[in-house]
Amino acid sequence: MTGWESIVAAVGGLLLGVGVGLLLARGRDSALRQRMNKHLGVLRTNVIPLLESRAEAVELPDDVSEPLELVERLSTSLRRHEEAQELPFSDTVEFSREEARAQLKKG
Repeated sequence: MTGWESIVAAVGGLLLGVGVGLLLARGRDSALRQRMNKHLGVLRTNVIPLLESRAEAVELPDDVSEPLELVERLSTSLRRHEEAQELPFSDTVEFSREEARAQLKKG
């Protein structure tokens, strides 16, 4: 085998490898795209309506049309709103049985 034949064989092998790699990548890309579309469908039918109804109940804005970004914004806003509504432990009132009995006797 001469030098030129070796170079042609190497280039041919390289092109064949790139072609096979592209075909495999296209197949994986198609499968990934199908899974992503399936998940987006679930988000649009189940998750987003639930988040939107909760956001409307607490009057949070939702001005995004992209499903993943909308889910992220609504869930973050709802979590922040709920955290703001929770009272810290130090704000709780301790009420013993003795105090309850004393209040019942008074009342």
